[in-house]
Amino acid sequence: MKKSEPREILKEVEKYIQRYVRSRFSGMYESLNLSCLALSGKTCVDLLFNNPLDLRSVLETRYSDKYSLLLVLGQFFLKPLLIKLDMLEAEDELKSLFLYNPDEFRDKLLE
Repeated sequence: MKKSEPREILKEVEKYIQRYVRSRFSGMYESLNLSCLALSGKTCVDLLFNNPLDLRSVLETRYSDKYSLLLVLGQFFLKPLLIKLDMLEAEDELKSLFLYNPDEFRDKLLE
């Protein structure tokens, strides 16, 4: 996804992620998204693409251990996105970047 693409692309991705997560973890996406909105004023998907450091802070607030945080990141955000892009092999690299280099994570997502 290129930075110059319209906001509609982000909304399309957000809807896809919502459908994916809702079909597997009913109610959990909404709960997590309320946390994102309360702590940052933005949706979790918006934070994923534009400010992953803030999303990481939200996830760290809700999930105290790294394993749980990475599980939620992978199952709620990365897996549906990477399925849609046919890039599942990039999941481990993106998880590591999310934890240790959020700016590079964002740049990688927006390539």
